[in-house]
Amino acid sequence: MIIAAFQIDTRCFLVVLLMLSCAVFVACTEPPTPSLRQADRQLIDSLYTLHYDSIKVALDSNCVVLQETRLEPAVDSILKRRIVEEAKLKNKYREAVLDKKSINSKSKFKK
Repeated sequence: MIIAAFQIDTRCFLVVLLMLSCAVFVACTEPPTPSLRQADRQLIDSLYTLHYDSIKVALDSNCVVLQETRLEPAVDSILKRRIVEEAKLKNKYREAVLDKKSINSKSKFKK
């Protein structure tokens, strides 16, 4: 009797677990992207055509602002890094040339 009750409880538990796992998997998926009807597309197209001039001005001003606030500082930081790298390479080259000259001058004295 206890074994039969245990089997029923196990089955119920497994059914509930299966239902919960299915609910979680369904709930975690993203909803499909909405699709536009032809009438909606025509409306959007006509609104865009009607307001194109004001949209273009707004987008151009946004582009200028983004260029000033994001692009120029990024370019400046990249240039600073390159200048530092260039200075390091020049110093390495100078040291290598000086080492080579000192080695050559030492070899002249040995002769």
